[in-house]
Amino acid sequence: MKQTAIFGTLAPLALLGFSMAQGRTVIPPIQRTPPSLVQVERTKVQVRVLDGVAETRVRITLRNPGNLQGEKILVLPLPEGAVADGLELEIGGKMQKGDILPAGQARNIYTNIVRRRRDPALLEYMGRGSIRLRAFPIPPHGRTEVMVRFRMLLPQTAGIYRFEFPARAVEAGMFAMEIHLGLGKGSQHLANVYSPLAGMDIRQKDDKHAVASFECKGRPQKDPALYYSLTDLEFGVNLMTYRRSKGDGFFLLLASPKRDWKREGTLTKTVSFVLDTSGSMQGKKIIQARKALRFFLQSLSPKDHFNLIPFSTESRPFAQSPVPATPDQIAKALQFGEEIEAQGGTNIEEALRFALSAKVAPGSVPMVVFLTDGLPTIGKVDTKEILGSTKKANLAGARVFVFGVGYDVNTYLLDQIAGSTRGARDYVKPEENIEVKTSALFEKIAHPVLTDLSLHFDPIQTSRVVPQHLPDLFRGSRLVVVGRYKKGGATAIRLKGRVGSEEKTFIFEGSFREKQGGPEFVATLWAQKRIGLLLDQLRLHGNNKELRDEVVHLGKEFGIVTPYTSQLVVEERERLAMGAPGLNLGLGDRRTQVQRARKDLGRAGFDLPEEEELDRDGADDFKLPVGNEAKKTGKNAVLKSLQAAKMQYYSRIDKEGSKRLWKTQRRGGHTFHLIGGIWIDAKLNKTHKGKIHRIEAFSKEYFDLLVQRPKLAQVLAFSTAMVIVLGPEKAIEIVPPKG
Repeated sequence: MKQTAIFGTLAPLALLGFSMAQGRTVIPPIQRTPPSLVQVERTKVQVRVLDGVAETRVRITLRNPGNLQGEKILVLPLPEGAVADGLELEIGGKMQKGDILPAGQARNIYTNIVRRRRDPALLEYMGRGSIRLRAFPIPPHGRTEVMVRFRMLLPQTAGIYRFEFPARAVEAGMFAMEIHLGLGKGSQHLANVYSPLAGMDIRQKDDKHAVASFECKGRPQKDPALYYSLTDLEFGVNLMTYRRSKGDGFFLLLASPKRDWKREGTLTKTVSFVLDTSGSMQGKKIIQARKALRFFLQSLSPKDHFNLIPFSTESRPFAQSPVPATPDQIAKALQFGEEIEAQGGTNIEEALRFALSAKVAPGSVPMVVFLTDGLPTIGKVDTKEILGSTKKANLAGARVFVFGVGYDVNTYLLDQIAGSTRGARDYVKPEENIEVKTSALFEKIAHPVLTDLSLHFDPIQTSRVVPQHLPDLFRGSRLVVVGRYKKGGATAIRLKGRVGSEEKTFIFEGSFREKQGGPEFVATLWAQKRIGLLLDQLRLHGNNKELRDEVVHLGKEFGIVTPYTSQLVVEERERLAMGAPGLNLGLGDRRTQVQRARKDLGRAGFDLPEEEELDRDGADDFKLPVGNEAKKTGKNAVLKSLQAAKMQYYSRIDKEGSKRLWKTQRRGGHTFHLIGGIWIDAKLNKTHKGKIHRIEAFSKEYFDLLVQRPKLAQVLAFSTAMVIVLGPEKAIEIVPPKG
């Protein structure tokens, strides 16, 4: 889970003054700016974690827009399971008193705030302790800064520490967070510093220090959380598992080598840079390509071997075979690169065959970087023939890293070459820079650590693992593997690979969860990566009903947007709108529906759409034209390749698609569609007719429901107008409060 500062407003305490009237002392109340008008303008969180203890400093800027003095009662939920001490408060530069409330007492405060404000956002934090403080006075048309500082021991599960902050509790304004991780003296080092939240930037300085930062405007879609582990081994390997009450479990494995890799000196590489210099590369593309070539040469280690193979109508290699990366050879290659010009046709097959059939230095890792901006026009131009030729020539098992420049490329050919060689693919869109894209790859592959990887979990039976073929590991990179498993229990994790010419096996202990529980994002990440893999197979190998049905099923279950599930979403909404039994669709007038939807989406962390956009169905953006899957070239083909690759290899939960398809939301394991101003559970069907129980939001029955079903808190925190399916013949309708 993730968290952010949570703020609630309580009724103001009256300050009293004196006046005289008819010989008696009258004590009139002094008027104040209503607490609800005092705004949280900015929240800045700074965290320093040393040896598992986090010191957190929260600075909150409050703004009073009124003409009178104002006050604000702030409630900051603590991370789940955390215990805080060392509380210090500073308001307007003066030290003040605050309270750390246990979970039971905090629950009453949350309930009172939700009932009074008629805003359910705080419900998802029920069951946690909290820090409470009062800021007063806040000057008219002025600002007051509140500073909260506290310490807490980070919770640890299976060797993984977790820091989280309740950012979604922030009322509004800007939110920024910076986390500094550090270790004291000792043999252990940081391993697998990770966050599932897109937008969290993580930079590891060395084996002992890392910095993570995140910022957003208003509420994020998820509370920011950071996970990390410690190890004194060469590899940091961590296993995270999640299990529902029924069905197979989900797992996420993270593996990363020490940044100071002792075996690094034994691993060298032989790299050939195959560069398209046909006439279509003229202009800024060839200039950027020359700069990329220069960066490539400067990234080589003295023990590496390399070659440059520019090609157009024919190949014009720098050398007949890879040469040592000595200062003299690098200088010659730099001069060679400056003289490259763009002219002629595009003979892809000859250039790749020349690079892949080259002699590889003993014990080194063979690699080819291939950059092209067009289709083959010279020599062999048939895709199957080119793929057959490259496969036959690649006796050394070289990894091919492919860059397609622009949209006039054959994505089928390029993606197949990369996928069949355990390489990777990327595309440089017309507005992007070739040098920037390629230099990121050259930095990544500069220091190979382990190649030809395989992974086994003895004796656990795993399935639907992504990726199917494990990539090589480089210094500073991380292996991310997700999958499903049946029976849980202890496991011996065996990571095998080659260090130069030597085969190595690294063994780690782990455990697969046997009972319900664990971080839910593990399941969502698996579904996202699995869908990416399936989309690739559908795109490259043609339509397959079984694969397509699985994409639709996973997209629907996990609320993940795909070209196939978007049409299903439209059909689902139509079904629910036509057959919603006994529901008052169109709840409230148009204005009321718009205002309520905007509030709901704001609580969910979405940029609020303009009022006219509320009528537009975002699912249309994801529909595929008929026969689109068969297209191999053009803008749409490139974008589909990038989309599938991102879903497959991105290690964070990607929410970009769901931002556009905002009329469908997933909360607390339920998928909801916005119909007639009501969020309706996708599982609602005819069996629920006459069996929907209506509950008014913030009523006694509403809060009793939360006590009986605490897991509904995350769902109810989203909206006050929704239908929730609780079972095959049981559902409840939450209706807005009266008045």
